Amino acid sequence: MLIGVDARELEGKPHGVGRVVSNILRQWAIDARGHRFILYFKNQIPGLDFLRQPHFETKLTRAPSPIDRGRIWEQVILPRQLKKDRVDVLLSPCYTIPLFANCPAVVMIYDISFQTRPETYPLLNGMLWRWLARWSVRLARKVIVSSDFTADEILSNYGRRHKHKISRVYLGIEEKFKPDHNEESKKRLASKLGIAAPFFLFVGTLFERRNVPLIVRAFRKLTLKHPDCLLVVVGSNPREFGGETAQLKNLLRKCQIEDKVMRFDYLPEDDLQALLRTAVCLVYPSTYEGFGLPMVEAMASGTPVVISSAPTLTEVSDGAACVADPLTEDALCSAMTAMLEDPRVRGEFVRKGLERARKLDWGQTASSVLSAIEEVSAVNP
Repeated sequence: MLIGVDARELEGKPHGVGRVVSNILRQWAIDARGHRFILYFKNQIPGLDFLRQPHFETKLTRAPSPIDRGRIWEQVILPRQLKKDRVDVLLSPCYTIPLFANCPAVVMIYDISFQTRPETYPLLNGMLWRWLARWSVRLARKVIVSSDFTADEILSNYGRRHKHKISRVYLGIEEKFKPDHNEESKKRLASKLGIAAPFFLFVGTLFERRNVPLIVRAFRKLTLKHPDCLLVVVGSNPREFGGETAQLKNLLRKCQIEDKVMRFDYLPEDDLQALLRTAVCLVYPSTYEGFGLPMVEAMASGTPVVISSAPTLTEVSDGAACVADPLTEDALCSAMTAMLEDPRVRGEFVRKGLERARKLDWGQTASSVLSAIEEVSAVNP
């Protein structure tokens, strides 16, 4: 079977969906089950080693510069190339499919925040997302979701008639996320980033739902008792959601803790791994998620996690994270303080987190996604 993959999320510095695509393709590079793949890129083909496999073909399908926009590429340029290449099935790993493709498509959807929380999206951007997602669910032969919660939301918003085409596939954890038993990570952070004091960590794009201002306020309260602690925030502000970074800077100034909070838009993988291995805990009080990769990667790194009671986070963590409920400044500060002061409590969540992380494997994820594609091909020989 010839499988097409919309691989543009691998371009540049992959985040989120790009990391999902990367890990799935890495597994297919090892075990393709006899299938061939064409990986389609929009602007550049990244120089990743696993793309050089003989069963992988990479294609750069540029749009003319005046219309070099992602949606036009997806809806106009890509379908033409799929038809020309006679692709059997297309995998669209980024929420939406080309609506007029001449081959069956499998779409991966991680959340539908654009549908359930429209107020958090710019008006036109949100309208386009909602329209494309609704039609993608309707036209795709398979819809792969990363949690039962997302599956339920799709059925509630787009119709129960789509239940037969939905498959829940948990995401995995890369092997590089593991505990540091020789304290090399601490040495790296001290020498490269200047982090030597105990620190709390947040990793993720600065969406409003991630509650970074609440983390800051809880951390400020904690520093009244533990003034030597730091807060490290790793994540950029999404371009279409302006204002979060400016609001965060203003809050730090107002709380008078600018010298205790370190901000990074992006860090190399080695530095991020070092942070995840050595933090007091990852603080992730998001109120809405599709899966929560930073949460499970921290668990695999031997670091406990403090979360909100958001359905996906409690589902995926499966009792292995400390839940701040109700989600208030006091409750979050209390949970963070427990991780700092009580080795028994922290150790218990480290143990539970490692156990949970062992059950999340990219090999299984990639195999399940490929099985879904094979099911579609079997129905459409």
